[in-house]
Amino acid sequence: MSTLSDLKAKIKTILEAISEVGVVNGYERWTNRYVKFLEFYKPSGEDKINGCEISRESTLEVPESLGPRYLDTYGFIIRYYYSLDDEAGSEDELDEIIELIRAAFRANRTLDGLCQRHDFIQVPLIEPRFFSNVLVHYAEMTLTVYVEI
Repeated sequence: MSTLSDLKAKIKTILEAISEVGVVNGYERWTNRYVKFLEFYKPSGEDKINGCEISRESTLEVPESLGPRYLDTYGFIIRYYYSLDDEAGSEDELDEIIELIRAAFRANRTLDGLCQRHDFIQVPLIEPRFFSNVLVHYAEMTLTVYVEI
């Protein structure tokens, strides 16, 4: 049986394998200081914010529809932050990164055997936001993972 830490580590590994994805934090980061925000989400050697964090949003235990098995259903959220630059068309850049992430998870339906399946990356929210007085693109991506227990 896979543990929560196994699943989060695999999600992080898949994200890190995508060259366009910047910094990948394995947990939710918090700060109200601009310099700290940059440390969390700005890749070294780059001049823009490009990073994300992975958090568990929920866990449900449900019976498998066929047979006497049970599944842990983990809901993960990936929060993505990307520098907003209107003149450079940064919204299109973020859209491309999101599509690369969706494709990577679509190609790995069992997270290398750690789960029975997942419900693919869903993107319920993309919008501009202020974080530490910085205007960024913000996207929330969700992933529901089913693990037999």
